[in-house]
Amino acid sequence: MKRHFSKIFAMLLVLSMLLTQLIIPASALEATKCECDPATRTGTVTGEVAPTCANFGYKVYECDECHGTYAELTAVPTGAHDYVNHDAQAPTCTEIGWDAYRTCNTCDLNEYVEIPATGHSHDAVVTNPTCTEQGYTTHTCPDCADTYVDTYVDALGHTASSEVEENRVEADCENNGSYDTVIYCAVCGEEFVRASHTITATGHDYQETGRQDATCVVDGYIDYECTVCHETKIETIACVGHHDYDKQVIGATCEDAETVRYTCKVCSFTFDEAVGEPLQHVHGDAVKENIIAADCVNPGSYDSVIYCDVCDAELSRENVVVDPLGHTETTDSAIAPTCTETGLTEGKHCSVCDTIIEAQQVVDALGHDYVPTVTAPTCSAQGYTTHDCSRCDDSYVDSYVDPNPLSHRGVITKDEVKATCTETGLTFQIECGDCHIVLAAQKTTPIDPDNHNYIDIVTEATCLDAGFTTHTCSRCDDTYEDAFVDALGHEEVAHEAKAATCTEIGFVGK
Repeated sequence: MKRHFSKIFAMLLVLSMLLTQLIIPASALEATKCECDPATRTGTVTGEVAPTCANFGYKVYECDECHGTYAELTAVPTGAHDYVNHDAQAPTCTEIGWDAYRTCNTCDLNEYVEIPATGHSHDAVVTNPTCTEQGYTTHTCPDCADTYVDTYVDALGHTASSEVEENRVEADCENNGSYDTVIYCAVCGEEFVRASHTITATGHDYQETGRQDATCVVDGYIDYECTVCHETKIETIACVGHHDYDKQVIGATCEDAETVRYTCKVCSFTFDEAVGEPLQHVHGDAVKENIIAADCVNPGSYDSVIYCDVCDAELSRENVVVDPLGHTETTDSAIAPTCTETGLTEGKHCSVCDTIIEAQQVVDALGHDYVPTVTAPTCSAQGYTTHDCSRCDDSYVDSYVDPNPLSHRGVITKDEVKATCTETGLTFQIECGDCHIVLAAQKTTPIDPDNHNYIDIVTEATCLDAGFTTHTCSRCDDTYEDAFVDALGHEEVAHEAKAATCTEIGFVGK
């Protein structure tokens, strides 16, 4: 009874360790020890592990046919961590901090991230020196108010600036003006020197604003205005008292006779005197003006004009109409449609004016002719459908199918080692035969105090002593006896009596 209880306790301990340590991310696992067809083989469950927040659940079987070992996943990790929340701690200038984080009571999940101390971040404020006060720099940390002062600069003392003019009153034509010259400190603006100055009156600055020249018999005049104060005055120009003519002969034209023009040299008084008869126009060749070119459908026109070759006067003008030219026909080639672009039928137009003679008709786009190709999902990659156009290079992908975590093909890559009465054991290690990730890592199992390797020694019963079987563990000192057989008792055998002789003993029967 005690040995049976020890076996149950050891099995519970192994299952507990598997539940807390095994990491299994997939299903349907095929063992290497059992080589039977995974689709038809059956077996007896020898162990089962339930899923946790981060580990898969699985069962281990002994094959009914070959008695080999294989495993199958039963459930994906639950993902339901037993969270413990930890409050955030902001770092300071001198102390580290951390963000709010979580740990799991079941697995080793720990989201803790340390935030280093920020250190002081002093803001520098410079106080500049003045003429009478020293300058300095104040450094203050905005987070903890730590502060210090350095970089002292001596007071500058006053600095004279350039002389400036103030309070200027301009002089005018008749009155003096004035202004002050002042020197200030270039830094603080304090006044050093001030002096007053006089500006002498400028007197009038007359400029001529108007003039009427004298004629032979009438006086003229000149108007003046001061450019400063606008005072005015008038100055008289005396007349000569008679005309002094110049003569100019103006030749005859096609329409006017020869003329003699008399002009006074002094006052420009003038009059004309006609001499002889006008000349006649001379007709030149006709020229074209206001030309409007004819096009394919509209008439054109121009003016035929004749001018005088002597004076360029227009003598005649006639409007002339030009007939339309007619269209020049050109064929517009047809354009075949594509999957996405429309096409055009053959048409015609005028190559001169672009008038459409026979309009091209739009041919609808053909549209894509997609051929689907299905890519099935695997244990680690999505499945999807690719649609490729048979006429062009256009394609698109849709119908995405998520990877199936239960579609891993499990292979036992490390065998199970049973724990014994003196040595720990090992669980199976299971990997995916396709993507080679470890689905269940090999873990150590505790010593099994009831897993002895007994050697049997049979002690046969005798006439006087009972028989039994002694079982002794080859690995430890554990031993026990069973299979007891009662003592056999004596089996009498009759022997004939023999008489003693001179030299030999004798004996009676039985």
